[in-house]
Amino acid sequence: MFATRSFCLSSSLFRPAAQLLRPAGRSTLRNVWRRSIATEHLTQTEANSRLASQRVHRPNSPHLTIYEPQLTWYLSSLHRITGCVVAGTLYAFAMGYLVAPLAGYSLDTATISGLIQQVPTWIKVPAKFVISYPLTFHIFNGIRHLIWDTTKELSLKGVYRTGYAVLALSVLTSGYFAMI
Repeated sequence: MFATRSFCLSSSLFRPAAQLLRPAGRSTLRNVWRRSIATEHLTQTEANSRLASQRVHRPNSPHLTIYEPQLTWYLSSLHRITGCVVAGTLYAFAMGYLVAPLAGYSLDTATISGLIQQVPTWIKVPAKFVISYPLTFHIFNGIRHLIWDTTKELSLKGVYRTGYAVLALSVLTSGYFAMI
């Protein structure tokens, strides 16, 4: 009867169907829809094994394998990685600079300059490029993000144009720093 009232239909239209669905000895339809729920008491290991078996049969949601890689992914990931590399290098050098005198080492500018002068040029140039690239990329990509904050270059074409510009400027600037 609840369904007939909620749809504003006459209860006399559905009375025969309601009488057919009514269990013997029951006076309402509510008891037909009632179901009992049984719970089990499981130990922690039984619960974990049941959960593990259920997880095996769950479908995996699509992940990165269904998407085509894009420049924006790579630049975003590279920006985070270079930020961690630059910060980690700074912290490691700062801690080394503080701890070196306690350990009996000299880590002043003259010592570092003397060590670098002993390294052959064919090692110095690529090493300087590898050291300067994360910093230059992170700086130029940070400038790119600041440009985005001004709501400029936010179109797909602008995002790709600035992405390629960041890559080119980073390589050129790192190459320049490696040569000086």
